[in-house]
Amino acid sequence: VDGNTYFTQSKDGTVLYALAKMPLNGAVPAAIEWTGNLPKKGSKMKLLQTGKYVKWTTSGDKVKVMVPEALLKTFGSIPALAFEYSVQ
Repeated sequence: VDGNTYFTQSKDGTVLYALAKMPLNGAVPAAIEWTGNLPKKGSKMKLLQTGKYVKWTTSGDKVKVMVPEALLKTFGSIPALAFEYSVQ
């Protein structure tokens, strides 16, 4: 757990799932950030709600995931965003 982001993994430990809780009755943020649980360098991260890949960066032990623009227009209707990615 990191703030409002929770993690689980596949049985073999190679895939991590991040579940980021959204603000109640608030706008979806432009980016989701957490500390630790870094994606494997060069791997792709998928937003499970859409099945599409999202852009992400790391800085030290921080991960920053850019939320697709189409989701930013939703207000209070998304309880959480779920991401899937390979781990180091």
